[in-house]
Parts: sequence; structure tokens; C-alpha cells
Amino acid sequence: MSGPQQWWRDRRGISAMQDALLFCVMVSISGALLIPAFTSTIHQDVLWERQQEEKANALLHQVMTCTVNEAGYLTAESLLDQLNVERQGLAKQVAEGMLGREQLHRTYADLCTECVACQFRWSGRQINMLTRNFTESLQTLLDEFFEEQLDPGYGYNFTVVWQPIEGFDFGGVVCSGATVPSTVDIFTAGARVALPPSPVASEAYTLTEAARHYIQNISGIHDAFSEYTQGEISEERYRQALASSLSAIVNKTVWEGFDLNHDGDCRDKGEMKSLLDIALDFLWRSRYLSFRDVFGEALSLLTDVVSEGLNKQFDVMVNKIIEEHLSELAEGISVNATMSESTREVTNEVKKKAREFVNTSIHIKIPYAVEKMMSNINGAQDIQPEMLRWLFLHINPWRAQLSLAIWEAPT
Repeated sequence: MSGPQQWWRDRRGISAMQDALLFCVMVSISGALLIPAFTSTIHQDVLWERQQEEKANALLHQVMTCTVNEAGYLTAESLLDQLNVERQGLAKQVAEGMLGREQLHRTYADLCTECVACQFRWSGRQINMLTRNFTESLQTLLDEFFEEQLDPGYGYNFTVVWQPIEGFDFGGVVCSGATVPSTVDIFTAGARVALPPSPVASEAYTLTEAARHYIQNISGIHDAFSEYTQGEISEERYRQALASSLSAIVNKTVWEGFDLNHDGDCRDKGEMKSLLDIALDFLWRSRYLSFRDVFGEALSLLTDVVSEGLNKQFDVMVNKIIEEHLSELAEGISVNATMSESTREVTNEVKKKAREFVNTSIHIKIPYAVEKMMSNINGAQDIQPEMLRWLFLHINPWRAQLSLAIWEAPT
């Protein structure tokens, strides 16, 4: 190859290298100029997101700590309407005096937990028809509170749920705000709060003790573990014994109940009702029957003859309305069923649905729970607290869940 041609080839190679080097320098300079703009935008986005999260947490904290100077509701308002009881003038004062409930200086969270604990909602319906006005009045209070706290450009959803059996539609719900959208950034905050003291909460604690005694005495875990560690049974047999015990404890807690004479050595012998029995028995016993007692006391202020006649007539009317309400909850209720028959049928229907749910939604989690427990076994005593922790992870009648979501509404 001649000298000029070789020189030209070398020159082209050097030029290409210079072009490539120049391109890299230009890209580097551009990056150096643009990076501050990019990082500034990222920092602004992160700061904005943090501010929104802090806003949601601060707002939920206000719900849990701020008190309502005065709140009230009318017990059995829907029943009064169906009875065509006029609530104007003197009649209004009498009705509110007998059935009105005034709440002073309670926090919003306290009012919410009290409300969800007395609704006894099932399959989307509120079984306790006597507290519907409580739910509606509380929703109005919550609407006013959030509208005062949030700028007009924000949307929100505040929901309180008491669901003693995880995933099963039984308990109570209070909502305020709009449906959470799927097209904007959502910022959330949540908390779990204890329900107020009540006979249901007290009996639920006793139920916990019954479950503890059952695990300690009748589940056979002691014997099975000893046999397993001594090589008398296989690991698979021990897994089966553990799974069987978990299945039984769930069933007894939710819908069967405990026979303390046979299910373990407990100080108070006898029958311990299931969680659903405790809740529904409290509802039938303390709500509907006490309503008639209130009106009976009011009617006793009249002359004996008039009071006796009105009391009987009113009792028949109340029974009829309550029986019609209960018949909407369970298809198997006869048209001419008594209140006792209606309440029993609703209880049985709720327990039947709970049994179906437990079989399809909680029992299927038992194999995974067994695997986890098997990997953590250190001794016979260690398995029992772990079984209880697993049980009350899915069944928790003492706490309600508060959830708050906020977002900037699209303009």
C-alpha cells in the first residue's frame, strides 16, 4: 500500500476517534446540566409524597384523639317510623326523652367503635335495627369533621370495620367519604383500636380462656409430641394431629362452642358458647326485649286500664315488625314464626354460613400453619402459645380496624 493511501486511512481513523470522544464529552456535559433538574424533580416528588403521608397520619390521629362536644342518636328510630309514631311537639320530647342517647366529650374513634360493636351486620345488612340512627348520625358527624379538616381539593375515605372472624361478613362497618379511586395516588393510614367494654367483650375473653384450656387438655398435642419425639409416631402422624387440633379449635371458637366438662379442666364447668352464640344472644336478649321494656315503663305512667290495653296492643305491633325484619335475614323463617323461633333461625343461618366460610377460607390455611409450627418446635410447651397466636390472628373479637385514605381530587 502506497504511503499517501496509508496516511489517509490513519487520518480517517484518528478523525473517527475524535468524533466519538467529542460525542462522549457532549453527552457528559448535557448530563451534568440536566441532572440537577432531574434530581430536583425527584426530591420534590418525594417531599410531596412524604407530606401527604404525614397528612393522612395526622388526620387519623385527630380522629382518635379529638372529642365531640355533643353527639346523639335516637334508638329504634326505624321501628318508630314503622309504628307510625308521630315525633312532633310533645310526642317528640317524650320519644327523645325515652329513646334518645346523648354522648358528651367522646372521641370520634370511641363513637365509631361503639357503633360498629352494636350493629351486628351480616351479609351486608344490619341485624340490629334499633341502632340504625346511630350509624346515620355518626356518618354525618364524620362527614362534617373531615370536610373541616381537609382542603376542598382533597378526596377521602374513612372506614371503621369490626370483623371478629377474618374475611367473614359479620360485625359492623362505618364509612365516610367517597369510594377510593384507582386513577390517582392514594395515601393511607391505619390503626387497630380496642372495642369498648361490653358483655360481648367480657364473654369473648372467657371464650379465650376456654380455647386455651382446650389446647392444653383435650387437643392431644402433649401426647402426640411425646410420641413423635420418642419415635413412636412418624412426623406425618404428628402433622395430622396438629392439623386436626387446629381445625377443631377454630370450629369450637366460631360456631360450635366448648363443653367445659369434657373439653378440658376449667374452673367453671359447663357449656361455653361459641363467638357467634355470644354475640347474637346478647343482641336478642338486650336489644329487642329492652325496647319493649322502655315503652312498657312509659305506658305505665297512664292509668292502669289504659296502660294495660295499650301495652298489649303495642307489644303485638312490635313483635310483628321485628319478626318481619328477621324474616328478611333468613329465608327459612315461617311467616307465622314467633320471635323466639325467628331469632333461633337467624342464629342458625349465621352459624351455617360461618361454618361454610371457615371450611373454605380458614381451614385451607392450616397446612401452612402446621409447616410453620413444625419448623419452630422447641418443646411441648412451645406449640400451645403458637396455636393460640394463629387462632386469634384469624379470630379477633376485641379490636376494630380504622383505615383512612386521602388523595388530591382531579381538577
